[in-house]
Amino acid sequence: MRPLPEDVGSTSASRVYAGPLTFRAWTNVKRIIIQAEGIKTVTTLLDCFDVYNRRIFPLQAVMAVVAIALLALLFLLPGMTPTILIRVFLGLTFGWVAVACLFLVGDMRKKFPFAAFATAAGYIPLAVIFIADIFSAPAAYQIPGAGWRLYASVFVMVWGILLYPLSGYVIGHRYPRLPLFGAMPCPTNIFAIGFLTAFASNRLEIIALVILSSMAIIGSVKAAFLGYSGERIREDIAMLVSGLYGFMIGLAVI
Repeated sequence: MRPLPEDVGSTSASRVYAGPLTFRAWTNVKRIIIQAEGIKTVTTLLDCFDVYNRRIFPLQAVMAVVAIALLALLFLLPGMTPTILIRVFLGLTFGWVAVACLFLVGDMRKKFPFAAFATAAGYIPLAVIFIADIFSAPAAYQIPGAGWRLYASVFVMVWGILLYPLSGYVIGHRYPRLPLFGAMPCPTNIFAIGFLTAFASNRLEIIALVILSSMAIIGSVKAAFLGYSGERIREDIAMLVSGLYGFMIGLAVI
C-alpha cells in the first residue's frame, strides 16, 4: 500500500499508511481542515466564547426568553402574527451570528478564520431566506398533529435552547466559556433544525433546513470527532444527531 503524507501538525515521524477508502477519505478531510485553520486547541475556542459572552451579556438570556415566548405564542395563538415574528427573529438571529459573533464582536475571525467564513457563508443566506419568507410565503405556520415528529422536533428545540449548554456544563464547560443559543452557531443551529422539522411549509424553508442540517453534520464532525489538537467538544454530538434528523425530515417532505 502506498503511504500517505504525514498528518499535518503531527509530532510523530512515523507515516500514516493508506487503509480502506473510508479511512483515507477521513484522513484527507482532517488534513484539509487542519491546514485551513492551523493548529488550534479547545482552550483557544473556549477563550473566544469567554470574550464574546462577556461582551454581549445579557443578550444571550434575552434571546432565549424571546424564542420561548414566540414558540408559546405560536402554539397558543397560531396565525400570521407569530409566524411573521418568528421569521423576523430567525432572520435577525442568523444575521447577528454571521456578522457580530464571527466578525465584529467575537474573535472567531482572527482565531478560526476558515470556520468563521464557512459559517457566515451559510448563515447569511439563511438570514436572507427567513426575511424573504415573510413576503414570499404568506401562509401562517400550522401546528402539526401530535405524533413522534412533533415531539422529536420540540425536543430538538429544547435541546438547542436549554439542554445544549446544560450538557456542556456537565462535561465541564462553565459560563462564559460555552456557546449559548441565539448568540453562537451550534445551539442556534440545533434549535432552527428542530423548528423547521416541525413547521417548514415551503421550498425556501426546506432549503434552509437542508443548509442547516449540512452545516450541523460538518460542524459536528470537526468539533466532536476530529477535535482540536486531540481535544473534542463532546456536546456537539447533538449537532450530528439533529443534522441527520433534519435531513431525514427534509427528504421526506421534498
